[in-house]
Amino acid sequence: MIYLYAIVDGPGAARPPLRELAYGDVVAVYREMASVPDATVESLRHQEGVLERLMDQHEVLPLRFGSTVADEDELLHLLATRHDEFAVSLARVRGRVEMGVRANAHNGRRAAPTGREYLARKLERKRVAAAVHAELAELAHVSSMQVTSDPGPGFAASYLVDRDRVADFRRRFDSVRGSRSDFEMVCTGPWPPFSFATAEEAS
Repeated sequence: MIYLYAIVDGPGAARPPLRELAYGDVVAVYREMASVPDATVESLRHQEGVLERLMDQHEVLPLRFGSTVADEDELLHLLATRHDEFAVSLARVRGRVEMGVRANAHNGRRAAPTGREYLARKLERKRVAAAVHAELAELAHVSSMQVTSDPGPGFAASYLVDRDRVADFRRRFDSVRGSRSDFEMVCTGPWPPFSFATAEEAS
């Protein structure tokens, strides 16, 4: 069984025990395994480490944990049939990384005295989340945001940012966070572009 880690934009990415298979200018990085590893914290951290090392020298389309194909013939078929899709996705993320932002409203679990007040607070949080997201999205090529309610009201967002603008993004984040005492905010990254890669698991 072949366990797939990522699609990258050229050869030379893999180091033993990792291997690679190319079709044109698109390369799959993989490892032969007897079975899919359990989704433990250790396994997930290992996969994250592999992707971060690949990202140091290549453009990367991360594949989901547990992505497999039966053998190299099936992998070559995958690369051949989806070559153009992978190439377009690699071009979209070229020179860019993913930054993540999570925010939670302070006192988010405090019960509202009335249903009307509860709804008013909810709408206000959505308005603030949209405003915060808009400020950060100005520095991203593509972004996405999801308003959350658990463990507390807030939002989670991802931003595709040029590598050479990561410091600018962090400065903008610090400025936004400093002006929003109603939210506790955390910025993470840079990461491989999980949220902006169209490469899906093979099986």
